[in-house]
Amino acid sequence: MNDMSTPITVGQKMARVPTSFAIDDAHILRSKIIGKCATVENWLSEQISTVEKPELMLSQKIEQLKKLSDQGKVIFKCPQKLRDRLDAFRSFADFRSEIVHSEMSLSIVDGTASAIFENADQICPRIFRKKTLMSLEEFDRVWQDMSKAANLLTTLKPNQR
Repeated sequence: MNDMSTPITVGQKMARVPTSFAIDDAHILRSKIIGKCATVENWLSEQISTVEKPELMLSQKIEQLKKLSDQGKVIFKCPQKLRDRLDAFRSFADFRSEIVHSEMSLSIVDGTASAIFENADQICPRIFRKKTLMSLEEFDRVWQDMSKAANLLTTLKPNQR
C-alpha cells in the first residue's frame, strides 16, 4: 500500500514515530542554551571588568563575581539575591559545558526521541565515556528553566558608585 497521499505528520503521529526534524530540534535547543549562556557570560564579564580582569571560563566568572560581591568591590542592592541567582545558574553553566564538549546523537525508544550526549573531551575508549540521555521534552524543560534563571540573573543591576 502506498501511503504517499497521507501527510507526513499524520502518518508519523499514527505510527508514533517522531518527525525527521527531531535531531534539528535538539540542535536548536543546544544552540539556544549555548547562546543564552554566552549572554550570561557577557553580563558577568561586564560586572567583573569594572574592578578586575574577568576569568576565562564561565564557571570561574560566576565564582569571581560572588567573591567580588562578598568583598564589596562590586556592590548590588541585594547581594544575597545576586548570590542566590548565581548559585541557581551554576548548574546550567555546568550543563552547558557538558553539552559543548559532547557529540550529540538521537535515539528513538518507544516512539520518544531522546538526545544522547557523549563526552568527547574524555581521553578513554568510547565505551567508557560519560553519556547523558534525555528526552527532547526534558531537554526543552532545561532550556526553559535555564532561560528563566539567566533572565533573572542578568536583570540585576549593580549600584553605581
